[in-house]
Formats: sequence, C-alpha cells, structure tokens
Amino acid sequence: MKRTRKPGLAWIQKNMSFEQAGQTLKMLIAEKRNKRAGKTSWEIKVPARPFLELDPQLVINALAAEFNRRR
Repeated sequence: MKRTRKPGLAWIQKNMSFEQAGQTLKMLIAEKRNKRAGKTSWEIKVPARPFLELDPQLVINALAAEFNRRR
C-alpha cells in the first residue's frame, strides 16, 4: 500500500492560491496537533474492594447476635 505524501512549501506556493494554501496548512497543523494529543478518553480499571474493611469474625458475631435477637 502506497502512502500519500504531504505537499511541501514550494509545491503549495506554486500550485495553490493564498486561500487554498492557508486552508491546507490549517488542516495539516490540526492533524499534527491531534496526533500529539494522545487518547481522548481513558478507561481505568479499578480493582474490586470491600465496602467496609471488617474483620470476618466480627461480621459473623454481629450476624449471629442479630439472628438471636430476632427469634
């Protein structure tokens, strides 16, 4: 596959009007700026983490107390 070449300054001055050249240069500058910008959105994967950091034995005791109280 053959790549297209961007026009050089000499070619632009020889073959384009002032308005056409300005528009072309504006597009080339914008294209270059967009390549340097990097990603436009990021997806960050956060590891799952517990809602509350409780001791498992403390949770079991609290559940047992609640079940016994409701009987």
